[in-house]
Amino acid sequence: MAEGRMLKKRIAKSTKFANLNSDKARLLYLLLLPHVDCEGKMEANSDIIKGNVCPYIKTLTKLGIAKHLKHLHESRLIILYSAKNELYLQITRFEDFNRIDKKKEADSHIPSPTPAELQTNSPPTPPEVKVKLSEVKVKEKLKVEFPEKLNTPEFQKAWGMWEQYRTEKKKKLTPLSVKLQFEELAKYPIATAIKAIYHSIRNNYQGVFPESVQNGKSAVNQRDFADQTSEYGQTV
Repeated sequence: MAEGRMLKKRIAKSTKFANLNSDKARLLYLLLLPHVDCEGKMEANSDIIKGNVCPYIKTLTKLGIAKHLKHLHESRLIILYSAKNELYLQITRFEDFNRIDKKKEADSHIPSPTPAELQTNSPPTPPEVKVKLSEVKVKEKLKVEFPEKLNTPEFQKAWGMWEQYRTEKKKKLTPLSVKLQFEELAKYPIATAIKAIYHSIRNNYQGVFPESVQNGKSAVNQRDFADQTSEYGQTV
């Protein structure tokens, strides 16, 4: 710990500390204590905390640190607040749990939270996390409503593989193409529809062609090939 400090035993009987949702959050809280200034404040930048507070603990990642800081704030063990476009934290009741000899401590140069920030349970989002989230392309699974005739576990499994195949081909399905493909597949026995899906995957087709499968054709005909370039058979 910093020179002139000692962690008091009463932290062991803190219900807020005991009720944290993970041991990682508890560990991070304890590791922060020797790194904050004499008023219990420090920058709440995940990169800085990772580099200075827990550089060798692989299970405490930068995104994990941001998540745990948010939970510590919601539990009122710390206050997260913004000042001059920077994110800071302050340990609440810092001197209650730490014996501080301020004669051996440097003065704090970090701004203090406002009265409103001391009261809110909604912490500001760390700037570095905002950037990371904006760079992530959220892949939402296409919501599919199967027609009654096609609503079987076997068809759903085949269709799930078809969606995965199309995604891997970077030819994602659209709601309209799904609707039209379902309408076409529902015209055939469900066993044929399922067989057509697997046939298209095995042969690297871009569309599903139940008519070709039913007629025993080994390849798509000219009409089917034209369908592949349209919304009816495929989005290309």
